[in-house]
Amino acid sequence: MEEVLTAHLRNPESASFVPRFLAVDTRFHRQLAALSGSDFIVEAVEHGLAARYTPLSTILQRLTPGANRGHEELVNAISSHDGVRAENVMRDHVTAARDQLMFVLDCHLKTARPGSLPTLGGPGRDAVP
Repeated sequence: MEEVLTAHLRNPESASFVPRFLAVDTRFHRQLAALSGSDFIVEAVEHGLAARYTPLSTILQRLTPGANRGHEELVNAISSHDGVRAENVMRDHVTAARDQLMFVLDCHLKTARPGSLPTLGGPGRDAVP
């Protein structure tokens, strides 16, 4: 975990090369999820990362440069077996990510022309509610 954390957070060059950043970030989140011992959590994180790393994620990564804040604090809490602190850091991290995503989407929706937004179902498929 320390190796991944070093490559992920302590190496500014990794953030500037998107493919490397995505690989290291995925490895970081997957290892963190594996610490839970729950296949369900690992699978949920993998699905979330897959959705996050669509072409839109590259844009979001540039719009949300502070997305990795809290990773080192979370690893430190887990390493010191401080479950309460780890839970609080994780809650803050997820809440901040959700809030940033909602802000970006809200700004986009406010500036979009009527009828210019695609449906989630895509061409020839029913839209997802």
